[in-house]
Amino acid sequence: MLSVLFACTVLAVFAMTASAKDETPEEFTPDQEYLAETEEDPVIALWDELEGLPVEEAEERYRQCLLDAGYMEVYEETNVTKPMDMDDETYDLAYSDLESADPETQEKILAARRVIIFQYSWQADDGLGFMYDPTTKEFSFTPRFSDLFPGWDLPVEPGYPKKAPVEPETVEPESVTEEEAETGHEPEEPERPDDAGIQPLYDTITSDHSTYVRKFASGTGLTDPFYSFTIVAIPAYCPVSITAKTLPTGTSKYNFGITDEYTGSSIYWRKDCTLNQKIPYTINQTSDEHRKIGFRVSTYQNPGNGVFRITRRYWGA
Repeated sequence: MLSVLFACTVLAVFAMTASAKDETPEEFTPDQEYLAETEEDPVIALWDELEGLPVEEAEERYRQCLLDAGYMEVYEETNVTKPMDMDDETYDLAYSDLESADPETQEKILAARRVIIFQYSWQADDGLGFMYDPTTKEFSFTPRFSDLFPGWDLPVEPGYPKKAPVEPETVEPESVTEEEAETGHEPEEPERPDDAGIQPLYDTITSDHSTYVRKFASGTGLTDPFYSFTIVAIPAYCPVSITAKTLPTGTSKYNFGITDEYTGSSIYWRKDCTLNQKIPYTINQTSDEHRKIGFRVSTYQNPGNGVFRITRRYWGA
């Protein structure tokens, strides 16, 4: 009897273990850690197809891609109101006439505006930014700066420009290709043959970067850049994407900003990003000057170390 009872117990335990194994997803990830891999990202797969398209058409292509993938669109806040910690006098100053003010008052107006500006997510009018979250299956497009703040200029930090843009002949040799050096960094775009074995004009690079996520300072979107690169192609279509893989202990949200490092002008700002959310932004470069782009992160919560995955398109010919 004891032998039979033991055998039944073993079989029962085996059956329970097998059942639990069958119910466990193959890609089970404990504690909702980093989930999304850019190599399998349908949005990034569209980058090559969308080059040269008007912003409105590219936005619609992205939207349809995400809807087809089972995402639901949500909408960002676009009703600008007075910040709770701002007094009426400062709020009225922000909306006063900048052009007619004396230089000292202009600085006060711009400072007041920066406090309001960084209370919202926004993008430069010539760019294209949005968010999509593989864990919630939601996505949203970032509002245009001019829609939120009509008549205002993109925020520029005091003290800029810190240095003049790098002229083509002074670019570091290792930062340009041999073809660019011979042609003044304005290479003619080669014909794209149908042969799939030929290297494409552009390539995509993905890398992980660890940085200290600092506390957000009121009235500014800028902390020191933890990642930067120079756009030298003219014109340039430069999609980028960032995803938080880890955040500081006790921190669930962070802010992400993209800045022109030569002028100090912010061109993209998204607040309250969370782990696993993908934040793509397309920089459409039309200027004939080189442009250094900086990525910055901050938090309203606990500062500390974080790891961010960055994917971007770069000159690969």
